[in-house]
Amino acid sequence: MTQRQKKIMELVNTICNTESDCHGMANNCFNVNELLCMSENVPEYCRVIEVPINWGQQVLIIYKRVGEENECELFAGIGTDGEFYFEVTEVDSESGKKTTKTA
Repeated sequence: MTQRQKKIMELVNTICNTESDCHGMANNCFNVNELLCMSENVPEYCRVIEVPINWGQQVLIIYKRVGEENECELFAGIGTDGEFYFEVTEVDSESGKKTTKTA
C-alpha cells in the first residue's frame, strides 16, 4: 500500500470508529472533510448530503457540487473483493447514469 493509500485508510478507519448519527456526520465533519480534500476530483466547495456507509473499512460520502444538480459519491476503503478503492462517481440527476473515476 502506498503512503497516500495508508493515509486514506487511516481517515476511513477514524470515520468508521467515531460514534456518529444516522447520517454519519455528527462528530465526523473534520474527518469527512479531510477525506474529500484528498481527492483530486472533489471541488473545493461542495455540500455533503450524508455518509450512508461508515463501518468496517468502507466509507461512502454523498455530496453535491455547489451550483450543480448531480449528486456525487466518494467511496474509500477496502471493497468486499479485498481491493483498495478511492473513487468518485457522478450520478446524473435526470438519467441516473453513473460515471466513475479514480479519486
